[in-house]
Amino acid sequence: MNNIYLTSCFSLDFDLELLDQFISHYKSLGIKKENFLLVLNVFKDFNNLKKGLKILEKHEINPGDIWCQEYESEEKWERVHRLLSKKTNENHWVIHPDADEFFQFPDTLENLTFQMNKSGVNAIQGFLIDRVSDNGKVKKVSSNTDLSIFDQFPVKANFANLIGLTGVKLMMYKGHMRANNGSGQIHKACHKMVNYIHGGKDSLHMTKFAVSFLGNWSAEKTIKYNPKNFTKEVYNKIEKEYGFIVHHFKWHGEVLNKLEQRCQTYKRLGRPQMIQSKRLLDHYKENKRFVF
Repeated sequence: MNNIYLTSCFSLDFDLELLDQFISHYKSLGIKKENFLLVLNVFKDFNNLKKGLKILEKHEINPGDIWCQEYESEEKWERVHRLLSKKTNENHWVIHPDADEFFQFPDTLENLTFQMNKSGVNAIQGFLIDRVSDNGKVKKVSSNTDLSIFDQFPVKANFANLIGLTGVKLMMYKGHMRANNGSGQIHKACHKMVNYIHGGKDSLHMTKFAVSFLGNWSAEKTIKYNPKNFTKEVYNKIEKEYGFIVHHFKWHGEVLNKLEQRCQTYKRLGRPQMIQSKRLLDHYKENKRFVF
């Protein structure tokens, strides 16, 4: 599958412990080592850069970009955009996870891209499913790479309304297109050309199926978080009827420090993402865990 690339910005200060399993997961889906287009970000502990490069070396992957400044989402978007513009074109496919996202597809990438090329589909969104420890508390990822991260964080939850997100993420798109800033959907500059696999140009979160358990999201209102809305039966229905899932392993290791850092950064820059991080911190501090 020489025409399928993967791009991601990896924060080595906060997500280093995910890197090895992240690469192994996507290699298992068929992504070739030369098609990993990774932006490595580090600004707190540069020893993490050495560790990260060593992991990449083990997998015979070269970093696409090394960014040694404080993380900020607009700069991240620009760096990923430049990397994709250099390496991909309209004949390629791009898989675009965040560093803490492990994608699940209902078929092989080879079969999916064949069918999408045939039908004119050029983008896929998936449902964001939060993966949490048994007791809802933040814990470190085991250094034992034989222990699956899926087993380490077995609980399936949905924090979309707690965070203030739509609950869906962009998973894959044609190489001449781009994700929006948060990688939730196709960039507005590409909206006229998008044809999502779920049908049409509107984001997945606007479908009747998504609204039935996520609520009718909008940027102007906040839907109250109710963990009872997301059950095992809901997850099984998503998996059976749709099948495109983004397993979200954010709630590990340094995540509380990461959220504190993001709050400081986005408050200083006047960005709305600060509210999302604050909601999560307040929830965890109040409950001493994530409630699901």
